[in-house]
Amino acid sequence: SLLPLFVFAGAIACEFVMHFSPTMYASGERVYYMTSILLLFIVIWMYMALDSEKWKNAFVASAVVVGLLNAALQATVILSKMQ
Repeated sequence: SLLPLFVFAGAIACEFVMHFSPTMYASGERVYYMTSILLLFIVIWMYMALDSEKWKNAFVASAVVVGLLNAALQATVILSKMQ
């Protein structure tokens, strides 16, 4: 299927637009949000394409581990923004 390829190209195009935007600092969060949504779509599509339940469980477990690692590494940043 060409759909994931086009979605990935759209995510790259979102990031590419940032370098030519005169209001880059004002519109940056919206561009990053759209890029995140497009890349999340690709991840979900890849998950749905897995055949065995074993690989699906391994995929979910690795996503949880990476998410927890990301939160642990950014804990000081998160706590500093809460004050």
